[in-house]
Amino acid sequence: MFPIRFIRSSSTGRTREIIKFYYDFKSPFTYLALEPALQLEKDYPVQIRFIPRSFHTQQSFGGNLIERNRLHVNKVQYLDLDCQRFAKERGLIIREPKHSFDSSMSLIAGLYADKHQFFHAFASRTFELFFKRQLNI
Repeated sequence: MFPIRFIRSSSTGRTREIIKFYYDFKSPFTYLALEPALQLEKDYPVQIRFIPRSFHTQQSFGGNLIERNRLHVNKVQYLDLDCQRFAKERGLIIREPKHSFDSSMSLIAGLYADKHQFFHAFASRTFELFFKRQLNI
C-alpha cells in the first residue's frame, strides 16, 4: 500500500490530501489538465503539489520525423487531434510547435513561481503564449 500524504490546514484544522501534478510547459495535455486540477483545490479538501517533469517528445514518439514508423506517425496525429478537440471544447488555442524545445529554463521558472505563490498565474500565461506560438521556451 502506498502511503498517502496529508497536510492539516492551520486556519480550519481540516486535513487535506496532497495530489502530485507533474507538468511540462510544452505538453498540451498538461495545459488541458491545469484548470481542472486548480478547480479540484477549490471544490475538495486537497492541495495540488506542482512538480516539473521534462517531457521528451522524441523518445516518446519514436524519434524525429525521419525515424518514425507509420504507427508512431499515426499516434502523434491522433494525439494532436484529441488535443485540438479538447481545447476547442474549452475555448483554448493549441497550435503544434514548429520545432522541439528544451523547456528546462521554463521549468526552473515554474519552481520559482511556485515557491513565491504565483504559479497559477505564471503557468496559465506561459501555456497560453506557448501554444499560440507567441513564446519560445
